[in-house]
Amino acid sequence: MIKTITKDKLLPFTSVCENVGCDVFELGRMVSRVVDHLDLKLPDFDIVGLFKRVFREWVSCNEGVGKGVSVRMVKHGIFLV
Repeated sequence: MIKTITKDKLLPFTSVCENVGCDVFELGRMVSRVVDHLDLKLPDFDIVGLFKRVFREWVSCNEGVGKGVSVRMVKHGIFLV
């Protein structure tokens, strides 16, 4: 997870990798090395907010999913997270 410049906006690694054109594991290793080298203490992030964002992106790509079904899926997903 990468924090963007805008406060409290999360940007998933997959989105960064799509725009930059690199492998998600490669980006993760690089970020991990930088965090370790600089001895950074990263803030906690809202995993439910991330789930909702990724789910919204998925629903926008899968237009056949009805609103009632997507609402139920979000509630079940949040429960599982």
